[in-house]
Amino acid sequence: MNSLPPINSTTTNITLNSMDLLPSSTPSSIAILGGGISGLTAAFYLSILLPSVPITIYESSPHLGGFLSTITLTLPSGEDIQFETGPRTLRPGTLESLVLLDVIQRLELTSSLITTPSKAPEAKNRFIFYPDRLNKLPSSLWGLIPAFFSLPVLKGALVAILKEPFRKRRSLDIEDESVASFFRRRFGGGIATNLVGAVLHGIFAGDVERLSIKSVFPSLWRKEGQRGSVVRGFMRCGEPLTTPDQELVDGVGEEAKELKKRMKGVSVLSFKGGIEVLVKSLERELEEREMVTIKRREEVRGVGYDFVHMKVTTSQGEEQYSHVISTLPARILGSFLQLPNDGLSQIPTVTVLVVNMYFSTPDLVPKGFGYLVPTSVPFSNNPHQLLGCIFDPILPSEPTGTKLTLMFGGHYWDTRTKFPTEAEAGQMARETVNLHLGILEEPSLVHVTLQRECIPQYTLGHEQRLHAIRGDLLDRFDGRLAVAGASYRGIGVGSCIRWAWATARAMARAGKATGLETVGCDTAGWGGAVRV
Repeated sequence: MNSLPPINSTTTNITLNSMDLLPSSTPSSIAILGGGISGLTAAFYLSILLPSVPITIYESSPHLGGFLSTITLTLPSGEDIQFETGPRTLRPGTLESLVLLDVIQRLELTSSLITTPSKAPEAKNRFIFYPDRLNKLPSSLWGLIPAFFSLPVLKGALVAILKEPFRKRRSLDIEDESVASFFRRRFGGGIATNLVGAVLHGIFAGDVERLSIKSVFPSLWRKEGQRGSVVRGFMRCGEPLTTPDQELVDGVGEEAKELKKRMKGVSVLSFKGGIEVLVKSLERELEEREMVTIKRREEVRGVGYDFVHMKVTTSQGEEQYSHVISTLPARILGSFLQLPNDGLSQIPTVTVLVVNMYFSTPDLVPKGFGYLVPTSVPFSNNPHQLLGCIFDPILPSEPTGTKLTLMFGGHYWDTRTKFPTEAEAGQMARETVNLHLGILEEPSLVHVTLQRECIPQYTLGHEQRLHAIRGDLLDRFDGRLAVAGASYRGIGVGSCIRWAWATARAMARAGKATGLETVGCDTAGWGGAVRV
């Protein structure tokens, strides 16, 4: 269970080609900055690959796991209700989920899994609120055609899709483009603002006009570049894996691949006891490993390199290590590294207000996953700037009722310095579910969490910034400081786990890494000047 498959030598050369001229330097001690899911994953795999090397995790808060948090509240009747205040489900169907499944397998958590089939109403029924009502999106090809003619949110979409293959391919000198610009150019404004804008509220809590198509949807950028059309690109099968994806397939063990096969037909998964079970299990596993030390309530305040040692300055003093992996938010790391190109501080974040609600009456909402709200909805229909609402499932251990999670703010609040109080947030949520869902009942439980600066934004030029950061890390730290986490190559839990794994492998095997070695491998050769 504790062995990793050997890295294919060809794959290693491809993955670490930017390090080929650097001498190998086997780590003798490693500091992990940040105890979120990325930091825990990096420490977990390093402790397997380098079992005799001391590893120290620094976390400024008393708790590990970052924004992954499961809470339990008690009703006046004495019955418990479970809420998630951050990410709530994991997706096993993507290629990058192989690493997540590998972690689950190694931690022996398969018996704790809760799965939702893709055909279940909770998975396939998804809604967009536009302009003043829920639009149930089609879940099958047979439902697609009538939906084009009956749903306001899909008005004009059919014609736009049919025309897309005949639209002119972008100029080869365009190096990046906003998501909104890309979709307007390929499909027209309705799809860009109504559909894609809503989706990005659900993923990034971000602005479709500012986010980068190349970094947010690299496969779409690549399909237009290769085939001249997104639709034609999807119709073509059998495209080869990108270099990072091939490394992923080659590097993950067979048990994870077998588990992925068993996950066929599963839309999302979680754990009995909530998403935080994953964090707690990693925490317990690491605490049992003799060479791993976890330092809670110790804030990192500086990182330096004297060409012999990496120096980590914290609220408790200074320690020396041979190597460091930072999973801190880019803006925090940038504040004390002050790299020449300043790319770290140019990766912004947004704040999201999360309100969990429980109503004692069941079936107050339609069966489904939930709904998202695009910016194109008039202010009068979304006065509190809701991003989306999740229809949380009632667990077998819970009393019948209705659970909701509402998310407010995101890019809407970029210029805010004052945020709603708990009482104000609760009132906002009540008014919103009344307006959108017709719920007049007073909730039995309300829990408010302000997730400050929780989601990095991959804005226009994000990939270029990552290239600059990689160069600066090599110049300043000679490959002894690597980065991982949501700031760089994917904000989802699965993405964070995947790239923490890749960074740990690169550092353990090559002795030199930045965590950004394969940036651009999936989009290279298809661009030029930035287009807004």
